[in-house]
Amino acid sequence: MNQSMAQTTAQPMAIIASVLRDSKERHLEANARLPIHLDYRLEATYAHQQIERTLDRGRNSLVNANPDSIRFAFLEAAGFGLTLELRKQRAFLIPRWDSAVGELRCHLDVGYRGFQFLAARAGLTQLSIELVYDKDEFEYNGPDQPVVHRFKSLSSDPEKRGALAGGYAMARFGNTLITTPVSPEHLLSVQQDAIHNARGFTPWTGPYVNEMLRKTICRKAWKDWEHQLMQSDIKACYADVIKHIDEESQSAPLDHNADQLTHGAQSSAPQQRVEA
Repeated sequence: MNQSMAQTTAQPMAIIASVLRDSKERHLEANARLPIHLDYRLEATYAHQQIERTLDRGRNSLVNANPDSIRFAFLEAAGFGLTLELRKQRAFLIPRWDSAVGELRCHLDVGYRGFQFLAARAGLTQLSIELVYDKDEFEYNGPDQPVVHRFKSLSSDPEKRGALAGGYAMARFGNTLITTPVSPEHLLSVQQDAIHNARGFTPWTGPYVNEMLRKTICRKAWKDWEHQLMQSDIKACYADVIKHIDEESQSAPLDHNADQLTHGAQSSAPQQRVEA
């Protein structure tokens, strides 16, 4: 960072540091109702790091976001029991433009690893999230049965596997299997809306598009898991997470590139063990 940029961002970063310090008691209270302990000092550091990583976005940097929205997103992550540590890839602070009030706001983006982590508290032991293409062999057998999905290439190149034909999530909670199919129309609609509303870079047009599609599938599957989720020891936050998903689907992303905050794309293994 050059000296001019450092001087320009010093005051906003000082304000953000003050916002995070003033949020300490509420952060502790929000996290206290959960059996998942988050260290306030570490989380404040992680939040500061995530905000700093947006400095190169100019006017779309989180240093220009409404400070109250930063506080709200920080406390929301605590209420969900999700760390902001980038290495864990569970939750991200991202900028969004609120056209209703004409200002930049900070928004909490729950990554699909965050959804997996929370669901693991309710007994999720295995999760498979896959995209399906026209040339694949695919058969959906019902919401409580495994799909049949065979393909000869791991490439997502349309010339090798055909056009996107949808996706699915298979989640196992003990002896219960829940299969969630997602149509290509839904996935493409989410993608088109994100591209239309984006200002600047969006991973929906870059090399991370498949990870964004998988994240969309995971969010849709989350609602199918409600019965299992509400039986867990952190059921108090699940209704809030579902509300968060609903509100997110109605809002327009500004620069929805949470996955770009990490050093590499998230990947989905065919049968992924979930770490609680």
